[in-house]
Amino acid sequence: MKKKGGNPKVVPKFVLTGGPCSGKTSSMAYLAQKLSEYGFMVFVIPETATLITNCGIDRRRMENPIQVIGYEEAILDLQLFLEDKIERSINAIFSRVDPVILLDRGIMDVKAFIPEGYEREFEKMLKKRNMDLESARDRYTGVIHLVTCAEGNEEYYTLEGNSARIETPEEARKLDYKIRQAWLGHPNLSIIGNEADFNKKIKKAFASISKMLGIPVPKEMTRKYLVDLVESRNIPKHEKIEIEEFYLQVRKRSEEIKLKRRRQRGSFMYFVSRRYPVQSHGTWVEIEQMIDEQEYQRLLKMRDRSRIPIKKLRHCLIWENQYLKLDFYSEPFSGLKILNIDLTEENQTISLPNFIKVREDITFNEMYEERNLSLKRQRLF
Repeated sequence: MKKKGGNPKVVPKFVLTGGPCSGKTSSMAYLAQKLSEYGFMVFVIPETATLITNCGIDRRRMENPIQVIGYEEAILDLQLFLEDKIERSINAIFSRVDPVILLDRGIMDVKAFIPEGYEREFEKMLKKRNMDLESARDRYTGVIHLVTCAEGNEEYYTLEGNSARIETPEEARKLDYKIRQAWLGHPNLSIIGNEADFNKKIKKAFASISKMLGIPVPKEMTRKYLVDLVESRNIPKHEKIEIEEFYLQVRKRSEEIKLKRRRQRGSFMYFVSRRYPVQSHGTWVEIEQMIDEQEYQRLLKMRDRSRIPIKKLRHCLIWENQYLKLDFYSEPFSGLKILNIDLTEENQTISLPNFIKVREDITFNEMYEERNLSLKRQRLF
């Protein structure tokens, strides 16, 4: 739908930024899934620096600041083009949905990457494009700054996984600070530090976006229930998502790699996640990223045939200010129904829906974790 007068609607745009190895990729994958469960159609604009580097314009080949400035100006132009083109396309093609755009970095990140002593070059770039610092900064609904793990969690810092990443941990910390300074003044800037549990960092990012979109803000605690009966005709307005998960072959028994496909309203999203232990912290880390269909099909050939695929139909809804995910499994246990309830800032007590009959609380029952459900068939109910 469009505003009165025929003007295109403004699509909410959220920037994920931060220093190198801050968790943007995993956060992007998590946010895309969560927002789709709330009924939003999610569009993702990848990091333009990585796109340009993958084309062969590599910062590591540059010998002087003038070359780097030209590189950053190319990033700025591609960033502006993608942002404007995607928003216009959404208005032209998907006018009847509730869209959200997630961006891996925004325009102000360019300012942070300008070489020292040449800071005014960024303002010159903007002026050539009839922009100023304020309009460039405030064109986004919200900005989520994830602090680099080189600050406080240096053992997690790695140069792997991003061809555009070349910084040492010390350089990453300095760059992280410059990025924060570049975005200062934005009306909705959230700075999220490091946690021993990386999943908490991602959930804080979603909580920040939830507040800006006016949806219930989730707490870190989720309760899980085994369901006996659902009066399907009484389920209130909800989103349906078909989910398939396949476990892949791994070299280390302590490692776990999972492939996921989600289908909603005829559209598919694909993800791959890796879970592994960190001995120094005594915790598990799970890193997830979005992939395209071609990569999904390639990885699917490496599925672990000893494990059973997870297939379920998820119903997502709000009940008394609680976020509910009601899963109906078809594999590996047809008839299995599990209810997940995220506690929220507004409501920190559980209120079970009147259209669901619960058998028991299985929050801490490892038997019902999907990694265990996929191992072998067993009698659960």
